[in-house]
Amino acid sequence: MSQQTPNTRIEGSATIGPYAKVYGNAQVYGNARVFGNAVVCENARVYGNAKVYGDAWVYENAQVYGDAEVYGNAEVSGCARVYGDEPETEVKKVTMTELEKLVGGKFEIVEPPVHTITIDGKEVQISQESFEALKKSLG
Repeated sequence: MSQQTPNTRIEGSATIGPYAKVYGNAQVYGNARVFGNAVVCENARVYGNAKVYGDAWVYENAQVYGDAEVYGNAEVSGCARVYGDEPETEVKKVTMTELEKLVGGKFEIVEPPVHTITIDGKEVQISQESFEALKKSLG
């Protein structure tokens, strides 16, 4: 059964899986889901349509929201914010060379991913900042 403490706030359609832990002053609300062995604690917030799962941890004052997913062994802490509010309705395939030209050679591959794009037939995860630069360049 999931572990929760009295100060924990779980509201709306949010769901907590049977092995997940939410405690401290953590808040999970909206349509957010926390499952697997994930932990959300301290003053962290998970909301919107966000998902935290696997062995991921969200703690301190971190926030995960929108359509973001934090999973695997990822840790989000401090005042970090992980979000993915842009629906990916259109996929444009680009080569690595095109990507470098579009964003001025400055892009970052991150873990945990914020957005997944296809480059040379391979899926690559990039940060929100890199995604915004790419989106702006593609018009």
